[in-house]
Amino acid sequence: MSKQLLQNNIFYQQSKNKSNPDVLVKKSTTERSRNENIFKKNNVVYNSITNQTLTDIKTQKDLELSKDIPLSNIEKILADKAKERQDQEILCKPIKQKIVMENKSIESTQIFTDLKKDLNDYTNKQNIEIQTNKNKYENIMINLKNLGIIKN
Repeated sequence: MSKQLLQNNIFYQQSKNKSNPDVLVKKSTTERSRNENIFKKNNVVYNSITNQTLTDIKTQKDLELSKDIPLSNIEKILADKAKERQDQEILCKPIKQKIVMENKSIESTQIFTDLKKDLNDYTNKQNIEIQTNKNKYENIMINLKNLGIIKN
């Protein structure tokens, strides 16, 4: 069938004297792959929502999903989560120790320098974390490009 179409093609008739080996190789590989790969119809659900494959589907009702039962005590669950979050914040909060000095100006300067040092430490930690995340992302992208999943 494809040979008849090729012979009826105007461009093929005009290019009989010319030869292009790339086209012939591509045509032969596609014909071979079409002959080797035979697809069969399958009625099994491939990726179902419920992770249960249905073996016998007779009516539309067999495909319907049952509704989830709503939680009646949702406010209690939310209150428990809020309380748990507050407890975690209290546990994880660092305890600042106050330095007691006689001279008030020196004490305020000391507190300011401590706060400034804490801020610098925090920003340095954030910058390092951002850089590591950026490096991880770049490594993932490079690996995907190397595997041929993503093109430039």
